[in-house]
Amino acid sequence: VQTKENTFKKMKKILIVNDDGIDAPGLHAIAKELHQQGRFDVRVCAPDREQSGVSHAITVHSALYAEPSILPGLESIIAVRVTGTPADCVRIALRTDVLSGFAPDLIVSGINRGNNAGLNVVYSGTIGGATESVVFGRAGMALSLCHPSSYPSANDNWPYDIAAREAVPIIDEYLLKLEQGKICSATVFNVNFPNVTDASQILGIKCTKQGKSRWVEYFQEDKQKQSGNRR
Repeated sequence: VQTKENTFKKMKKILIVNDDGIDAPGLHAIAKELHQQGRFDVRVCAPDREQSGVSHAITVHSALYAEPSILPGLESIIAVRVTGTPADCVRIALRTDVLSGFAPDLIVSGINRGNNAGLNVVYSGTIGGATESVVFGRAGMALSLCHPSSYPSANDNWPYDIAAREAVPIIDEYLLKLEQGKICSATVFNVNFPNVTDASQILGIKCTKQGKSRWVEYFQEDKQKQSGNRR
C-alpha cells in the first residue's frame, strides 16, 4: 500500500469498538497505533466486560449505562465504557451525545483475541460491532488476531502490536478507496492477522470469500447439579 499521510483530504475519524471489553490489550494496541499516526481522530466506545459470542445482539430488556473511561497510557483518547454489547456500543456512540456528535468515517472492531473466520462469524461480537456500522450507512472493519499454534496454553503469545501495525496500511487503503468512491460506504471488511513473532513472517495480503469452516462444540452434563436447579 502506497498511501501517504497527506493523501486524505482531511483527518479521518475512526471509532473503535470490540467484544473483548474496553480493558482488552487488542483494543489498546490498535487505538495506540492509530493515534500515534497523527492523522486519525480516534475515539473508543466499548463494552465494560467480555462480550464474545454475542453476535449482533442489542440490549432491549434492561437499561444501558455509559460512562467516560481512561485508557492507561492513552489518556488523550476520548473513551466510553458501556454496559452492553458491541452493537450497543456503536449505537450509543452514533445516536447519543456521549462522544459529542462524533461522526466516524470508519468503525473498527477489535483487535479480537482469536480469529473470526468461516461460519463462526455469525456468532462473533467483533463482527457484530463492525456490521452494525452498515445499519448507519458507515464503513466497518473487523480485526482479529489468530490463535497461536500452542492454543490453549499458559505460554500463548498474542502479538497485538504487530497486528496493529499491519492494520494501518489496510485501513489507509480502505479509507482511500472510500474517499475515491471505489468502495460502497456500507461495506464491512473482516481481516484476520496471522499469529507471528516477527512482521517479516507475514508474506502479504489475500482477499478471499467467506469460508464454511466452524468450531465443533460439545456439551458435558454436570451430574452433581440437583434436579430442577437451573442456576
